[in-house]
Amino acid sequence: MFCYCSCVCFAGYSLTCVSCTGADQTPCTGPAVTCAANEDICTSVYTETKMTMLGLTTYSYVRGCGQSSECNNPKSLSNQFISIDLNTVCCKTDECSPTVPMVLSGKTDKNGLVCPSCFTITSSICEPNNQIQCTGNENRCSSYSISTINNPSEPILAMAGCATENMCSNDNGRHSTSTSGQMKITIGCRNATVSPK
Repeated sequence: MFCYCSCVCFAGYSLTCVSCTGADQTPCTGPAVTCAANEDICTSVYTETKMTMLGLTTYSYVRGCGQSSECNNPKSLSNQFISIDLNTVCCKTDECSPTVPMVLSGKTDKNGLVCPSCFTITSSICEPNNQIQCTGNENRCSSYSISTINNPSEPILAMAGCATENMCSNDNGRHSTSTSGQMKITIGCRNATVSPK
């Protein structure tokens, strides 16, 4: 009888994680939320966005529930106008605090590949009218957009450029929470081309 009760209680267990969003480089704090059945980990997602054209760098720190496949998987996309670097770190117990994520910014070595590029705000698409030489391990050409999940949806930004393979495979259609509400991230990818000599 004791064994039966223990098994039933364990089967109904749901992980709880701190949920919050911050706009700087330090961990945020907030209330605990109960994770969905397919979320097995507490995550901290750190994003560093550099807007080269404005000389501006912004930061985002988001904590919540996630899946183990997201952990310790730094990814990036960039062009001559903007670069986005992000990483996720994880822990496995209720309301735990993951270590502070680090991003792999500062990639400057050209890798011989090129992609079309563009950047626009308050639009869901941009038409590539430039090319950029890819750097580091960014070996895919990507189109990337962020919009709110309101009714109607409001576009925030769109860009095209070079991206890491894991940015293409893991983030398409992902919904994330921020201070401005629910966001939808949409990514399309194709192989980069070899730069002409």
